[in-house]
Formats: sequence, structure tokens, C-alpha cells
Amino acid sequence: MNSRNERARTIAIVLMLAVILAFLAGLLANVFHRDPVEWGAWTFTTVSTLGLGITFALWSNMP
Repeated sequence: MNSRNERARTIAIVLMLAVILAFLAGLLANVFHRDPVEWGAWTFTTVSTLGLGITFALWSNMP
């Protein structure tokens, strides 16, 4: 079973991953001469939403 600390740690890891990927997407957008803020925002929103959704879905199926 997941304790409260393990769940909080998992959420923090997912959100940190989203921030790191958003930063990298911003750098990639800069290379392609696009808007880095838009790319970063879309990446953060997508990764955090999908990551937390998958995490909560997996938790709900655990005994």
C-alpha cells in the first residue's frame, strides 16, 4: 500500500518532470524559432495532466 508520504513524493516527481520537460521544450522551440513560452506551457500542461491522471488511475486500481 502507498503511504501518504509515498503519494506526495510521486506527485512531486511527476510535477518536477513536467517542469523539466517544459524547460526543454522551450529550448527546442527557441531552436525552431517558435514561441518558447507557448511550447513550454503546452508541454507542462500536457505532461502534468497525463502524468497525474495515470498516477491516480494506477492508485485507484491498487488494493
